[in-house]
Amino acid sequence: MNFETGSVSRTFPSSIIIRTAVPTTGFVIDAIRKTAQWANTNQAAAATILERVSKIPAATVGQMNRVVFGETLDVATIQPVIDATAQYKFIAKTFPVADMFWSQAKNPS
Repeated sequence: MNFETGSVSRTFPSSIIIRTAVPTTGFVIDAIRKTAQWANTNQAAAATILERVSKIPAATVGQMNRVVFGETLDVATIQPVIDATAQYKFIAKTFPVADMFWSQAKNPS
């Protein structure tokens, strides 16, 4: 999270980096998954962290509708978006969404 602007961003590493750092990449993916699972089952503790890190007052955090973090990824739910994007010429052509994801990450350990 960029704490100055409040924006959340993700980094998409190149396939070269992923292939050369397979063990590290697996640990990072596992950490992200476990963090989502923890946050989903520990809303009160996660709220405390949100208050501290974001500087949002506890009363405000207590009234916020908070998200449920995704713990898995189903590429089948993304494929129609890619297909529609190609159909309406936002991208040149469709492609298999599964190609966007590291194959070893699809099956959590």
